[in-house]
Amino acid sequence: MTTLQEIFIDINGANRYVTVSAKAEDDAGRVVLINLLDNGALYALPADAEARAVMIRPNGTKALITAQVIDGKVQLTMKSSMLILGTSQVEILLSTTDGKVITTAKFDVKVHGAQSTAGMEQSDDWSALRDALSKLSQVPAAEDVATLKAAVALVNGRLHKQAQTTHIQAVLAAKFTPTAEGTYEAPVYLSLTSAARQYGTALTLSSGGVKIGKGISKVRITGQAYMYESTDLTSCEMDLYIVKADGTAKRIERCIRTRSAKYETYITGPIVTAVSEGDIIKLAYIGKPDTSFINYNDGTMLNVTVEEWDLSTAAGADLSADDVLLNKWHTGTAIDGAAGSETTYPASGISSAFIGDLYLNLSTGTVYQCTTTGTAEKATWKYMTVLSNVGDGTVQAKHLAEGAALGNIGLNSITSAKIADRAITSAKIGYGAVEQDNIKEGAVTTLKIGSKALKAWHFSDSIIGKGLLTDALAKEITAATTGLAEVKEELAGAGETWEPVFSKAFDADTAANQRWDLAKPCKKIRLRMAVAGSVANSAAGDQTVYMNSYTSKCFLPNAFRYETATTKGAFVVAEIEIAEDMVRVLVNKGNISSGFNAANLMTGGAIWAASGVTFNIFKDVEGHGAIKALSFPTNGKTIGAGTQIEILGVAK
Repeated sequence: MTTLQEIFIDINGANRYVTVSAKAEDDAGRVVLINLLDNGALYALPADAEARAVMIRPNGTKALITAQVIDGKVQLTMKSSMLILGTSQVEILLSTTDGKVITTAKFDVKVHGAQSTAGMEQSDDWSALRDALSKLSQVPAAEDVATLKAAVALVNGRLHKQAQTTHIQAVLAAKFTPTAEGTYEAPVYLSLTSAARQYGTALTLSSGGVKIGKGISKVRITGQAYMYESTDLTSCEMDLYIVKADGTAKRIERCIRTRSAKYETYITGPIVTAVSEGDIIKLAYIGKPDTSFINYNDGTMLNVTVEEWDLSTAAGADLSADDVLLNKWHTGTAIDGAAGSETTYPASGISSAFIGDLYLNLSTGTVYQCTTTGTAEKATWKYMTVLSNVGDGTVQAKHLAEGAALGNIGLNSITSAKIADRAITSAKIGYGAVEQDNIKEGAVTTLKIGSKALKAWHFSDSIIGKGLLTDALAKEITAATTGLAEVKEELAGAGETWEPVFSKAFDADTAANQRWDLAKPCKKIRLRMAVAGSVANSAAGDQTVYMNSYTSKCFLPNAFRYETATTKGAFVVAEIEIAEDMVRVLVNKGNISSGFNAANLMTGGAIWAASGVTFNIFKDVEGHGAIKALSFPTNGKTIGAGTQIEILGVAK
């Protein structure tokens, strides 16, 4: 169902007071039909005119909305993102193919009803995008394209920022029993040190609550507490607090009533509130210390979700190679102009070309650049250069087309001057041969390489470059190869650099949840842990270590072992490798008391008889793409003082 409101607006600014009414939460159901006047007389819009609405909303933010020109009138469809409670001011921006821009007098849009908190607010950084869009009706220059790309990338980054889900469910790691009465002056804060669910990294656990990260403007909060073992059925309450960096606390929501039974659940109403970086959201108890709180994940919890981001802090996001406005390589044989030519090629088969696009003729190796945007009939292509030795019997043009040439090449990244200067010419490389004069001292010559032979002493660290010799190549070199004395094992790892990415030594016992952030994203890591026991543990046990987050589907099963005494402990070695979307995990562990033998005894023929060896292959369903951190909740168990962690990694 659609409603239509028709208004009259003067392009010269002389305008009677005009107000359009709308309701919040409407979406595309209301259309404003705008008749344009020129000093009171109907104004005939040019046939090629384009219209956009510039809206200043009640909260001070601006939006640029595309409108339609139909039968000489401007038709503006009211989207839900435009309808924020209050009165907005709107003016119509008209642009034509000759680059001229005209704005009309303003009119008001008065919105009634409840304001949606889900709509994304736009920032004031919209002028570059508006200016660039106003030029789309004409053939843009190269600098206009660059401006438009930057503006679109910025908007794209903000959309990515707004679209991401950031949420945390903080829970108790163990049963909690207050030891003192909670009062308004001194509330008893529940120590929520575990995360049952977590999406994103801007919300983190800190000081028994949820800490607000950078760029967050508003959050939605709910709290729930399950009390049991209550002995005095008195009035009590569960409250939500915001604790500032200076220690001051403010209550923002409460649930208060008299307990009616031994077992009772209190739930605060959801609240959306403004926050600042560094704030900590906490769940507090006001009442007598005559009850306990269960540590079930669905019993006692604090849920915090980001509702609104400060989008002025969002960085621009690159567009993918398939997105609009990115220059591309095209290939074929239809564009075949001679040196100095710049013309259209209707038979090129390219439905849409943009300034800066490049074309490679697969037959001649000639490169052309698009100089006018348009269809095959309108786009013009300028002769740039010829890639020498592209053709039959040499480097095949199709290989260039199938390889890097088809990747994303930014505007002006390759110019004709660069192509001409760096082209491989026949003068530099003789056809099918390497001239003896070009073989420098130190090069591998036929004297050093015998027929079907490799001499081991010719391999040195300076000759074996990164990735030059792979494991596959090393396997081809066998003892039967003429002149081969020895091929070292290190050849298999040529091209990989292992470096320390994390280390930690525990000076004291701790029951805090662990998150070990690596110094850089890695494709491979090797983990070594020497875990000390603690008398604080009532029983020994194993704990799964997760890759990147507690919710990850990729983990090291039962990798971290708790022991019960300072004289006990465990050793763990593990290796993780991620390739594309698959993750390989190998874990080897054992405790000191039963897994190790003295070297002079070698019981069972082994010094370390590991008790738990696991091998798993997982799918990186969350799409982390790299190993960035290891983490796990302690669930109340204690890590003993003296525990040491070391992680080596190969950078992604």
